[in-house]
Amino acid sequence: MPNRLFFLDALRGIAAITVIITHFAETYAEESLLKGIFQPFGRSAVILFFLLSGISLSMSFQRKVSFSWQDYISYLVKRFFRIYLPFFVAILIAQGIFHILQPQGIAGLSEWFNLTGTGTADFRILVGNIFMTGNYVNRIDPVIWSLIIELRISIIFPLLFYIVKKYEVLGATILMAITLVSGVSVLYISTQNFLLGQTIFHTAFFVLGIVISLHWSHIKNMSKQMYCLIFIASLLLYFHVVIFNLVGILTIQIISDVVNGLGCMGIVLACYESKTVQEHLTNRIYQGIGKISFSIYLVHCIVFIPMIYMMQHMNIAVPIIQGISIPVIFICASVFYCIAEHPLKILGQSLSRKIESRTRNRGRILEEE
Repeated sequence: MPNRLFFLDALRGIAAITVIITHFAETYAEESLLKGIFQPFGRSAVILFFLLSGISLSMSFQRKVSFSWQDYISYLVKRFFRIYLPFFVAILIAQGIFHILQPQGIAGLSEWFNLTGTGTADFRILVGNIFMTGNYVNRIDPVIWSLIIELRISIIFPLLFYIVKKYEVLGATILMAITLVSGVSVLYISTQNFLLGQTIFHTAFFVLGIVISLHWSHIKNMSKQMYCLIFIASLLLYFHVVIFNLVGILTIQIISDVVNGLGCMGIVLACYESKTVQEHLTNRIYQGIGKISFSIYLVHCIVFIPMIYMMQHMNIAVPIIQGISIPVIFICASVFYCIAEHPLKILGQSLSRKIESRTRNRGRILEEE
């Protein structure tokens, strides 16, 4: 298996774009056909993000011969610089923007839109966001809930990886069942407090990512008929909420999330199997978007929502403002990537290597003694 599967980056980029589309749709209070089509994309994209994170982290652990406490600290340092610090910078930027704008909501737009940016005067909300308590996650930058979940699961990810590696698919299946059932149980008991139930529930998709990364070879040399069947079935599973919305069938989010997870798995496996798809996904456009996908995810809400507040007085329709905001989102994401995400990532990798180097040097000294 190659050290890096570049099509995974492209899938992240595509997922980030679908999240933008979802939040554009969520801006409107009125239910419509377009909202019914596009709003479910975001949920599916986040599950795909979690699955891809499970795959990527698992691939990095597969390259390790051993894993010590020092390696664990090194790993945590990288995750802290990779996820938390860009998140922290984005929160501060969002706090500053909305503190200046002082948004009061816009009649005719959704509760989700009108809540965003309204927490800047309450210091508890800022502190809760900075310390990732899981409360008030929709008041400053509404995408942060998934990052809180990802960072929490990252802390226990090495344990998840070695459990799945030792107990194989059966152990992974049991582990996923436990996390799904436990997560749902906690959600019913404590509702949305601290995102505890959501964190436990979404752990299953990281575990599924581990299973995929450990068993790539099992799907090689798939027949064209089987490939087409899996790919079409996976797309249907991934977009099933959209299909159900179109025909007027209600869905239960917990069940839909599991179905989406299966769809994500099938799409990733189908992309891995097809050289044609991989060649398409590794072109410069997809790779460029994938490269800044995390920055796109972090900044898009704190770009287009302030733009709507600033431009509504010009009597410009909200859909037009959203259209204008698209290139601005990509420009801001590119700038954020250059000044925050990428430098912090490099710094984290550098510190991580220093920790690992010190560990190796200590080992050599002990051997010489």
